Amino acid sequence: GGEEGGGTHIKTPQELEKLFKESPQYQSIIRSLDAGVNDRTSEHEKILSVDRSEKRHNSMVQFYTLLSRGLLANKRNTAYRNAQIVKNIIVGLLAGVIFYQQGAMDGKVWDLSSDLPTPAGYSVVSILYFAILYAITGNLQAIPMMFNLKVIFLRERAAGAYNTAPYWAANSLVHLPLLIATHIFFVNLTYWLVGLPTDVTTLAYMFVLTLLVNLISFFFSQFLAALCSSSQVALAIFPILFMFLSNFAGFTIQLRNVQPFWTWAPYVSFPRWAYEGLVYVTFDQKKPENYETLLEYFSFKNWNPLYSIYILVPYVLLINLLVLWALQPPKSKIRRFASKGMDPRFKRNPRTSSSNSTPKLSVDLDSFANAHGSSIAATKEPLLP
Repeated sequence: GGEEGGGTHIKTPQELEKLFKESPQYQSIIRSLDAGVNDRTSEHEKILSVDRSEKRHNSMVQFYTLLSRGLLANKRNTAYRNAQIVKNIIVGLLAGVIFYQQGAMDGKVWDLSSDLPTPAGYSVVSILYFAILYAITGNLQAIPMMFNLKVIFLRERAAGAYNTAPYWAANSLVHLPLLIATHIFFVNLTYWLVGLPTDVTTLAYMFVLTLLVNLISFFFSQFLAALCSSSQVALAIFPILFMFLSNFAGFTIQLRNVQPFWTWAPYVSFPRWAYEGLVYVTFDQKKPENYETLLEYFSFKNWNPLYSIYILVPYVLLINLLVLWALQPPKSKIRRFASKGMDPRFKRNPRTSSSNSTPKLSVDLDSFANAHGSSIAATKEPLLP
């Protein structure tokens, strides 16, 4: 109420709020606050964009940081390192004991009466084939480890810590020291216990060829881990493919007996090129009786040992480039299907999607890591600030 005709009126709270917002004092306060927030935001964004841009585009800084971190992680992972060393020592000793001094080739290696290799000849070609197979299958257990590293990689790339290429380059090198060191144990134990030719050149050639096979299979395990949606799928593909390639190496099926439909397979089988070089160099260096007939039996006669290296080195580079391709964000439908459920950027958030709305994507990294059984103690902060 108020007095009649007196002009006095008690205003309601709504009316007072409206008058206050229309007053010059309120408008001045609002303008000051907006100007301050905008200035601070633009300055903060400018600092972040310059700092992040400089570091994201400095690939060498990212590569060096990732390489240093990977080497330090491998140094601290004593359980895995010791397991790899012990495994290669045990396998080397086991192969050496089974084929103990059967590589001397003191007698003839080809039986003219049966037109087949002698037991001494078969023993040598068998141990060389075993060395190739072990260099391949020994990397099967690397797939679960690669999947754990993939979880960290997807988390940190989604956070903008680094680009794909520096991670790929660092990850290609960080495992080499342990891979080479353990391979030295296996090759030396097997070579000397079996009694293969006491020639440093032959030993070095066997080491280089089996190491190249080891690298190809290791990078292929990285490729499967980067491409497949789960470690179970990768573990299923790995032995199937390498069993197929190994069958065309020339041991289980002689190259001259390959069916016409499969004549292309020995040419794409990298174990074949390694096996052909090993068999030729081993027998040609020792030159046992009738060894040329044995080489002709396996279709390895008149082979140039350097050709095996010339073929296997590009194989290593090709498989490693496929790793880089598989690590890239999925774009094609095939890549999206293969990596479904792995890349957090393509993870559907059920709280923000419905049947009547466009699906929204969110980076649900914690549930992603838990869904894949990862026990990785990874920081949520970017590697590079």
